Amino acid sequence: HAAALQALLAVAPQAAMTARIFGRLPAHLAAERGHAEALRALLAVAPHTAMTADSHGRLPAHLAAAGGHAAAVEALLAEAPDAALAVTEDGHTPLQLALALHDPEQPCQLDAARLLLPYGPAAAVLAAISAAGAEALPLFSDFGIARLPLTEAEWALVPAPCPGLGRALPAALAYSPAQARQLVQRLTAEDVSQLRTAALALHRAQKMLAGLSHSVVLPCVAHPGSCHD
Repeated sequence: HAAALQALLAVAPQAAMTARIFGRLPAHLAAERGHAEALRALLAVAPHTAMTADSHGRLPAHLAAAGGHAAAVEALLAEAPDAALAVTEDGHTPLQLALALHDPEQPCQLDAARLLLPYGPAAAVLAAISAAGAEALPLFSDFGIARLPLTEAEWALVPAPCPGLGRALPAALAYSPAQARQLVQRLTAEDVSQLRTAALALHRAQKMLAGLSHSVVLPCVAHPGSCHD
């Protein structure tokens, strides 16, 4: 109840720092339940609570990521980017919790995980994605878009073939041919076939345009006075 919360905080802002069982603050509760609007109200009066751990060493970002609450994760990272790198007493980062590495029987929370990809050492992030299995494969393309350029050692951590990686090809091409080459080497056979078909179609279109240009230019060369453009 964000409106009620704002009214209460206006009278008693210190309530945002009042802990209950397991040392959980209101920010922990809002994050765990994905109430992003309420969380933003709490952070407005007590921004330091974004980096306050409960008795299990969990920040609000850990709870939001584990629950797949992307809007809450976004609000917390906007206030405290360092929360993305914090570890619980069990040694898990918010990304690892979003990827369910603490419990393989839980589903990956891909939307929350995407927000956490820009943070931390690239090798550690890639290792976490790999450990999450097939369900997390789409994140490799998101990682590439967010973290280009990758070193050769980092590219070596991207599986080959990697389904869905083609989505990052425009970003790799925009950065450098070397990055695009590394990416193409990890495309699936189906993606390579589609890419080859697109390249052939583009080549044919270029030849047709060149032919049209030639047919238009020749009369102009023959009769320069007839060309106004």
